[in-house]
Amino acid sequence: MPRQFLNNSAMSVADDQAEASGVDALTPREREVLELLAHGLSNRRIADALAISEHTAKFHVAAVCAKLGAASRTEAVSRGVRRGLITL
Repeated sequence: MPRQFLNNSAMSVADDQAEASGVDALTPREREVLELLAHGLSNRRIADALAISEHTAKFHVAAVCAKLGAASRTEAVSRGVRRGLITL
């Protein structure tokens, strides 16, 4: 069944199963980026904080969102908190 048709509890189960199986685990760098996203930093500020290019920061943000199944930076942070990847 396509994800958009799953109810919230079914999506939560699917998320838990993906996390438990280690599918799409975040790299250490992606965890750093997620932490900086939680602090509200822009791609430019993430790049400055990690001494990387803005393009690379944007790539990492996109990877974090994709791996967490998030449509936005805010949703990525929310999912990261729920999975225990970061604390606020």
